[in-house]
Amino acid sequence: MVDEYAPYAASNNIVMVFPKAMKCWDNYGAYTGKDYLTRDGFQMKFLKKIVDKLTSNSSKCNDRQE
Repeated sequence: MVDEYAPYAASNNIVMVFPKAMKCWDNYGAYTGKDYLTRDGFQMKFLKKIVDKLTSNSSKCNDRQE
């Protein structure tokens, strides 16, 4: 999937995130609990951390891991 979307994302200045997960995205609260759909849910907190990291003024913006 990364190989398919990465060139399109790069040419359009789109940031794509491909987290490695043991389970699928939790659409129904089955894996992460009753707060899955709120900002207090595990996945939403995880996404916020990613956005915060990408938008920070950190000098380590290019910490790319492959």
